[in-house]
Amino acid sequence: LPDPSAIGQNLSGDAAVVDYVVTDTDLFACVFSHSQKPTWHSLGKVDKVRTLLSHIGLLNGSMKRAGSERPTVAQRQRPMLDQLLSQLGALLITPLVDSIGFMPQWIIVPDDFLHDVPWAALRIGDRYLGQSHALVLLPSSTLVVAGEIETLSHLPGLALGYAGQPPLMHINGEMDAIQTAAPDARCVRDASIRHLAWDSPPRWLHIAAHGRVNRASPLLSELVLADGVLLIADALNLSLRGTELVTLSACETGAVPEQGGVALAFSGVFLLAGAQTVLSSLWQVDDEATSVLMAKLYLHLQAGQNLTIALQLAQAHLIETAQFSHPFYWAGFQTLSRAL
Repeated sequence: LPDPSAIGQNLSGDAAVVDYVVTDTDLFACVFSHSQKPTWHSLGKVDKVRTLLSHIGLLNGSMKRAGSERPTVAQRQRPMLDQLLSQLGALLITPLVDSIGFMPQWIIVPDDFLHDVPWAALRIGDRYLGQSHALVLLPSSTLVVAGEIETLSHLPGLALGYAGQPPLMHINGEMDAIQTAAPDARCVRDASIRHLAWDSPPRWLHIAAHGRVNRASPLLSELVLADGVLLIADALNLSLRGTELVTLSACETGAVPEQGGVALAFSGVFLLAGAQTVLSSLWQVDDEATSVLMAKLYLHLQAGQNLTIALQLAQAHLIETAQFSHPFYWAGFQTLSRAL
């Protein structure tokens, strides 16, 4: 393992690493930057953060069940949700601001259940954290020094979609938007597991489908395709070395199970299969909002933006759209990378 000081030395002057540590009772964070030595911070009791995340989860559950009444529910619960996100920001972010200074890029290393935090939606003052900072999530801060950089694939991207049952009504629009943004990509509707077999991996892989996550038995979590399900064990066997990005446009693909940690979440499994970065969701996302988010994301990527900025801009578009400004619509998607 690298010396901790080496982490800061390998950072650019506009980035800081926040590495969280969860114990049985308390929460700590270590801040690394290029200009100063690592600094440790005590952030208080773990139970406070767990309680806030539980309350946020209950509000998201109400949004999920609301159906056609979702806009009304969103308007009614928004003040309460923003208050909870402000309290979470006060616990996880505000105590670190003086050590970090104004760094435009924050590299966050969650621990344990903190992988379930919608980091971009934490409120600092009257803004969401993702509005003022570009956020990168890593499974370990040592990857700043020791991250393995693969030679990227030169093959076109591959987008796979399957509406499933009940049908995801906006998947065709999502696939159309990706094809428009990336004309050289191969887009397959009614995609099957066989479309995940290749001699050389695609430069990027997009899967739009139903996701069914089993937190108690994570090996039974699945992505539903036309000819069956892709289990987590199947995803581990994919050959993705050289794939720059895997986008899992499905429900709860970033949710961390009760046992096994992030290594048994879909996001972690696709990293282990060789992908550089995985974009995944924390909860059961809205089909229409996800389609809009993905359309904007790929437009920004094809325009030359890096993934962090492209996602930030796509989320900003939804924040500025009255119909989708509630964090339920945009904050569930975040990236996890194994190299900067």
